[in-house]
Amino acid sequence: MQTAARLLLLPVLTCGPIWAGGNSSSAHSTAGITIVRPILMRKTQDLYFGALLVDPASPGGAIKQHAAFGGGTREGDPAGVTQVALSTEHWHNAEFEIRGEPGANFSVHMPRGTIQISAPSPSATSSLPVVALNYYAESAIDPGGMTRIWIGGTLQLPANPSPGHYTALFPVTVAYY
Repeated sequence: MQTAARLLLLPVLTCGPIWAGGNSSSAHSTAGITIVRPILMRKTQDLYFGALLVDPASPGGAIKQHAAFGGGTREGDPAGVTQVALSTEHWHNAEFEIRGEPGANFSVHMPRGTIQISAPSPSATSSLPVVALNYYAESAIDPGGMTRIWIGGTLQLPANPSPGHYTALFPVTVAYY
């Protein structure tokens, strides 16, 4: 006698992949953001090395303003160079007011190399180098959202510079870190 083999097919319904063992896992993540005040910088004073009387027979020298050592110190004038008062404005460091998020720290970026300050009209000395720009900051941004920085540098004088008013622009950038 022969027996017929019958195969019974049953449909299997699922709502997703079937994993061995049937495990699944879920977790939650928190989305967040901190909004801070923008950092703003306002110049309140330019870097000014002063009015200098330079003896043509002098060997030259360097006028140094050290903002990094306290916000406004100056080394003594080199031999043959004398600070004179042409007005009420004597030498001073550049000064900037920084506003931003209270308690935030920031970095200051300036030219690392030499900047040349130039006379507006042609003269025997067309430019003077300023090297070693440096700065001093009061602190991180205070609880009121403000602090100050001062910038100084070293002016290199040639042996016999031509009279004139020398100027240059140089960039200063502050950024949160």
